[in-house]
Amino acid sequence: MNISDTVFGSFGIVPQVVFGMPKIMILGNNQIFVEDFTSIADYKKESVKLVSGMGLLEFCGEDFEIVGMQDKNIIISGRLKSFRVI
Repeated sequence: MNISDTVFGSFGIVPQVVFGMPKIMILGNNQIFVEDFTSIADYKKESVKLVSGMGLLEFCGEDFEIVGMQDKNIIISGRLKSFRVI
């Protein structure tokens, strides 16, 4: 265990929160959950681009639809083909 694990664990803090990094969960190829993004840079049926603390998150695929959004969290459905950080 390194020192950052000890510090974060002692205070119950998730490192992503401290460093402004989003939490990304991809379920299969049809649902995407992103927590702690900054804004939507671009939204089309074939791609979604989100601004985050780690850069621009680009999801490419088909039939994308934003099915839920609250504060800094978003849920996207559709067929995911690729993901990258720009």
